[in-house]
Amino acid sequence: MKFRMVLLGAAFCLGALAQSQPASPQTSKSTEQSANRMKVASSATTALTVKGCVDQQGSHYVMRETETSPVITLQSPGPDDEWFARYVGHEVQASGDKSASTLKVANIHQVADMCGTGK
Repeated sequence: MKFRMVLLGAAFCLGALAQSQPASPQTSKSTEQSANRMKVASSATTALTVKGCVDQQGSHYVMRETETSPVITLQSPGPDDEWFARYVGHEVQASGDKSASTLKVANIHQVADMCGTGK
């Protein structure tokens, strides 16, 4: 009888210990992904890839989107926007985070030597 009580107590302790252990990596990853989705949903920026023609307006570099024609201000990830100068007059594809009418460019590459004539 004493042995059964000890065995039952040990089983109870192991069960309690198993519940207090951190979640398995797969469950933890799922929880982390859910938390990240919530952060993205509350953010004012949107990840975006656009294709268009680069131009300079004053001290800013802009891109006129090929499909819908709005003008998007390009912002470099660093302190200097001059690296857009080599793309002026060329059609490019750029991706990054868009906030209002500004695209903070993370990646850009040339698609064509010249911009199309438009619609």
